[in-house]
Formats: sequence, structure tokens, C-alpha cells
Amino acid sequence: MENLVLTPDEVLLGLPLHDFDRLSTEDLEPVLDAETDMLILGAGWRSRLPPRELVFAMARRGIAVEIMDTPAACRTFNILIGEGRRPIAILNIREE
Repeated sequence: MENLVLTPDEVLLGLPLHDFDRLSTEDLEPVLDAETDMLILGAGWRSRLPPRELVFAMARRGIAVEIMDTPAACRTFNILIGEGRRPIAILNIREE
């Protein structure tokens, strides 16, 4: 499955994520940068719980993880950008 990735500086297409419940930092490494302070995952039309190991790994890097439905993820991304933060949003993660 491919996803849309929003960063403060660009829009990226084609980040392959194959299994939501097994997301890892290795899966996300291509889009994370040193200034990222929050990772927002848009989970389609419903919210889900993030993989526990991912949350802990991101916390060790100083990155908060939030998962919400995709419309809420878009709104949250825009609010954080307006506050001068450096979030990354990965949108349309959904069950296969």
C-alpha cells in the first residue's frame, strides 16, 4: 500500500507500508528528519492504536506519535505547522 506523506517542506508519494500493526522506525526512516517533533498517522476513517514498540522507539528519539482518522490528521498537521512545529503526517494508512 502506498501513502501520502506531508512534511513542512514537501509532499511525498509512494512510501510503502505493508502492515500497520508492525510499523517500525525502519519503515519510517525515509521520511523522518532531525527536526521532526511529531508523527501523525492518518488511519483512514477510524482511529487505531499505534504499535507499542513504535511509540517507544519514537519517544526515545523525542518524537510524539498520534494516530487518528485521516481528516483529523490533516487538520492537526495544519494546526501544528501554524504553530511553527515540524510534524510529519502519513495519510491513508488502512487495513487491507
